[in-house]
Amino acid sequence: MRLYRILVPAILTLTACGGGEEEVEQPNPAEIEARAKAKAKRQAARKAKAEAAEEEKPSVELAIGLSQNGKVDDALAMLKGLLAETPDAPEAWDATARIGIAHGRHTALLAEFDAETAIGGQTEFHHRLRAKLAVASSDSPQLLAAISKLSDAEEIAVYRAHDAAISGSLSVDAESLDPESTDGRLLLASAESNRAKKAKLIQGLEVTQRDAKLFLAGDELAAACTGQT
Repeated sequence: MRLYRILVPAILTLTACGGGEEEVEQPNPAEIEARAKAKAKRQAARKAKAEAAEEEKPSVELAIGLSQNGKVDDALAMLKGLLAETPDAPEAWDATARIGIAHGRHTALLAEFDAETAIGGQTEFHHRLRAKLAVASSDSPQLLAAISKLSDAEEIAVYRAHDAAISGSLSVDAESLDPESTDGRLLLASAESNRAKKAKLIQGLEVTQRDAKLFLAGDELAAACTGQT
């Protein structure tokens, strides 16, 4: 009985002083909301950083945008890097030609992309770029050197026609051209001054190469306009 009288008050005292199970303090709604907002903010910042890094990744689209904003040197530098990394991407070669020619850099680029120093390797992409730059620079020797490395007959005919406009004469003997072949007719038509003969050569002529299509469309338009005068 005496022991009971001693233990009971002691147990009651411990319970009153927190000697039982510890209560876990629960955060209030305001704290929960603040933590959620902070977490969402951190996630949004990480996402924005990742998107910004993706936007700055070199691309043809970004290079075109730079050139449109007057940063032509930056655009061309970016394209050269892309050509070195992905030399089989035609859009990068096309963009280099378009931007270079549009902003008067064709002569400088033609010297930089010479026949021996090929940023993307000795490929037709490289020599096609040189041909386009040579046409813009009115450089007949460089143009003829470049097209000697090309293989598409229609494309070569188009560049020979451009060369004839630059030099004043065909780089091949007209007598050696086959008037029945597509490339032969295309080249003969480009050099023909008689509008009736030009129209006959062009009539029904079908080409598949992109530049040949554009060139033929221009030739047809010129023939039509000449016929109306």
